[in-house]
Amino acid sequence: MRALYLEISSDEGVTGIFGPIQRSRAFVILTLLKPFLVGRDPMATEALLDQMIRLDHHGRSGQIMTGISPVDCALWDLKGKPLGLPVYRLLGGPTRTAVPAYASMLGFSIEPV
Repeated sequence: MRALYLEISSDEGVTGIFGPIQRSRAFVILTLLKPFLVGRDPMATEALLDQMIRLDHHGRSGQIMTGISPVDCALWDLKGKPLGLPVYRLLGGPTRTAVPAYASMLGFSIEPV
């Protein structure tokens, strides 16, 4: 089994990761979003999200959003590392003391290969 993961690196060497992602998402990231993001401040997560959405005339729909979503998640991961904070803290902190869990095999076999 193979999977693609997104890793974004800052000029300071801090990285943010997200994945796995689909090939169609990787195509959007490599062809449209990467050229836009190179050289920009990765700590400006909200501004970058807004600007990425505005790159495409379809805005908050279509194929571009499937590429923007993993980039946004990886940027939040990158932002938390130099601040020493997990993403949930950056987004306002915990809102509950417990979270119900749900597990699914998503169609994968539970038998060893």
